Amino acid sequence: MSLYDRHGWSSKLVMAFITITVLLYNVKQIDANESIRIFDGVVGAGNYTYYTITKSGSYVIILDSVSGDADIYVGEAFEKPDFDKYSYSSTTCGRDLITITPGAKRPIGIAIYGHVAYEKSTYKLTVIAGDSSDATKAAAENYKTSNDQHSAMETFHRILVTLLKILFELLQ
Repeated sequence: MSLYDRHGWSSKLVMAFITITVLLYNVKQIDANESIRIFDGVVGAGNYTYYTITKSGSYVIILDSVSGDADIYVGEAFEKPDFDKYSYSSTTCGRDLITITPGAKRPIGIAIYGHVAYEKSTYKLTVIAGDSSDATKAAAENYKTSNDQHSAMETFHRILVTLLKILFELLQ
C-alpha cells in the first residue's frame, strides 16, 4: 500500500475528477428564450448552397468556415443572391456575421459561396432569431460568449485530463 492510498488520496482524486467532469458537461450554453438554428454544410469551389428565411423578425446570421473559405451573400426579397446581386455580404476568411432587421423584405435568401481557392469549403451556419434588434444583438453576443466559454472549457478539460493521467501514473 502506498503513502497516497493510506490517506485516501486515490478515492478523493477520483471523486474530484468525477465532480469536475459533471460540472463541465452541465454548463448551460443557450438560453431557452432564444431561437437558434445551426446548419453544417459543405460547398464546392465556385458553387452556392441556399437557405431562405420567410418569417418576419430580426435575425443574426453567423457563418464560420471550418475548412476552406465560405462566404455569405444575403438578398432581401429574392431567394438566390450571388456575388453580383445581393443586399448584404460578408467575405472574410474567418467568422462572417450579418444582421437582418425586422423591416427587411421577405423572403430573405442566404447564399453560402465556396471560394474558388479551395476545392471544397466546410462551414457552420448559425441563424439566431429575436423579437427585436436588441434581443438579436444580445443573442449574438451570448452565442459569441458561449463559444468562447466552450473553447476555454475544452482547453481546461484537456489540461485536467493530462494532469490526472500523470498523477495516476505517479500513484501506481
